[in-house]
Amino acid sequence: MEDSFINLSGNLSESVYFTFSQSGLDFPNPLFFSVNQTVANARIAHPSFIADTLTGDSRIRKVVRREEVLTQSDLSGIYNVFVYDNIIDNVDIIRNEELVLLYAEALHISNPSEAINAINIIRNAAELDDYTGGDSPSELVDEILLQRRYSLFAEGGHRWIDMRRFNRLDQLPNDRPGDNVFVQFPTPIAENR
Repeated sequence: MEDSFINLSGNLSESVYFTFSQSGLDFPNPLFFSVNQTVANARIAHPSFIADTLTGDSRIRKVVRREEVLTQSDLSGIYNVFVYDNIIDNVDIIRNEELVLLYAEALHISNPSEAINAINIIRNAAELDDYTGGDSPSELVDEILLQRRYSLFAEGGHRWIDMRRFNRLDQLPNDRPGDNVFVQFPTPIAENR
């Protein structure tokens, strides 16, 4: 822990980040999308993100209800992903919150009570009560994955990576016949030499 900026009692938003600006040769934040965008520019949260949210979880603020349902290719959604407020918001590479979750994951077998303490740091920051589930490795992994899903939502593909790491890709939603949840990304042709 000494070689990291992890701080169990510190600000969970402390981070290493990319900065954006509209000055000089700087770039605006490419991940900012305003609410109620058209199909081409909309980022819609999967309905399960809203349905699975624990009552009182403040991280639900990462989505904003649209004025109307958006449908494309037989997929519909009513909630925009809204993680960045404007085009100059910083984009975190890694935050203290993720480090605390990694700490919980690292300890979930060898020191479950300390893993639960770390989980509670995250839950309490999200305005949730302490974790009351079991302390078996599988129960703690379930809770850690739930907390990672909401804490790291729309911040870099964490959900797919987490589900792949724990061999749970089959638990991800697959809304249309013929769609796939890929096990790996293909190597781009330009890199296939």
